Amino acid sequence: MAPDALPPIISAFVTRADDSNISTCHAQARHIEMEFISATSRQFLLTVRAPTSEKSPMLYFPAIGATQVFMPSVNGCGHGKWTLSVLQRVGHRYRLIRTESLNLDGIGTLAFLIGDDLRPTIVSRLWLRIPSKGCGMNIKA
Repeated sequence: MAPDALPPIISAFVTRADDSNISTCHAQARHIEMEFISATSRQFLLTVRAPTSEKSPMLYFPAIGATQVFMPSVNGCGHGKWTLSVLQRVGHRYRLIRTESLNLDGIGTLAFLIGDDLRPTIVSRLWLRIPSKGCGMNIKA
């Protein structure tokens, strides 16, 4: 049965792997929430790329305590590689200074703290598994 013919409640969990195979995914990207909190006075931007290739808008952090949240809106599997990119303000422009990746499994929330080194550090995790310990990402949760 093609995914288009499945009832909506089931088709939300089915993704097409290629033209001949259908795979199931119980970790929809839109059921993952990421919160980012600035702990630095440095201005920066942050973007998130989900395994579905959905990219967040530029999340702006003007000062200490600034908070932004990203929740994907596209249907698709959230299991896999998520990429966070941090851009630092240099004069009147922003320059990419850091790209971090982490593999996620499941649904839930992650909270990141971004300090003076502009490196996202996971400080809180609810339900999500991080099988590879974040591919080098700082994890305190």
